[in-house]
Amino acid sequence: MIRNHQNIFIVGLPGSGKTTFGKLLAKELCWNFEDSDQVIETEEGATIKKLFDTHGEKYFRQAEYNYLKNFSGDRVVVATGGGMPCFPKNLHLLQKKGMLIYLKCPVSLLLERLSTEEIRKRPLMVSNNPEELSDIYDQLLKTREPYYLKADLIIDCQQKTEIFVKIIKQMLF
Repeated sequence: MIRNHQNIFIVGLPGSGKTTFGKLLAKELCWNFEDSDQVIETEEGATIKKLFDTHGEKYFRQAEYNYLKNFSGDRVVVATGGGMPCFPKNLHLLQKKGMLIYLKCPVSLLLERLSTEEIRKRPLMVSNNPEELSDIYDQLLKTREPYYLKADLIIDCQQKTEIFVKIIKQMLF
């Protein structure tokens, strides 16, 4: 059952398709779309990687919390940063302000989807070695999935996105 659908927050690991899915869903619903990482980059005047390198992860996580605390959208689909829902105060705000959708994706597919350029942009992906990246993603999944599984809806990202977009629209209206 959907508790609150004034907004929709898409959660999942980097590369799971949160932005792509979010844009399609927003278009289908005639809602606005935001990528929380892009909003934070604009507000901070630096890329996420630069924020991590310059100020550290704690600073970035505070910027994510500030984004959520100040978020006052209505009928907005938001692609969140992969770690955003993995802190109790963030998860509480996400649940309070909208519906959560988890894009569940196997690590092997995530690594296929990410180009070398995309991997370099991600501050927690500190290796170019495919085996090490797989280990990093396995560990991320292990620590983050308990939070992701608190979502209102879990979508297998190996299925056709368009089908889920239509199902969600039917659930909401």
